[in-house]
Amino acid sequence: MSEPQKPEGKPPKTATTRPRHPTEDTAGPSRKAAKQAKPTRAPVATKNMSLAALAEGMPGLTAASGQTLAEAAAVCLEDRKHKTGVCLPRAGLMTEDLHVEWLPVDDQNQRCYADMQEATERGGRLCRCVS
Repeated sequence: MSEPQKPEGKPPKTATTRPRHPTEDTAGPSRKAAKQAKPTRAPVATKNMSLAALAEGMPGLTAASGQTLAEAAAVCLEDRKHKTGVCLPRAGLMTEDLHVEWLPVDDQNQRCYADMQEATERGGRLCRCVS
């Protein structure tokens, strides 16, 4: 019987270490230190927003549509365990904090907007209307 043949080819790779760069220890703060430094938040404007006021309508939004958007947004916010008066950060062209208030959500609102995907889509339209 013959001996099993060893495959021919490249020898197995061995672990190698990368040579240290001479300036690695003296080139300023390490990456780890840079990641640990947290940027400070610049002062931002604060804006109060009442969802109930949308029921009065606004340019390009009827009172009925405003009421629908406000109800859907309120159901979504309460579903995510937010309470009226919550402070939400908003970033865009300008950074600002929104203090959002709404009327309490009742059982009828919850049943009307039971499909959370649909409620989220309707409530999300609110952002485009008030921006």
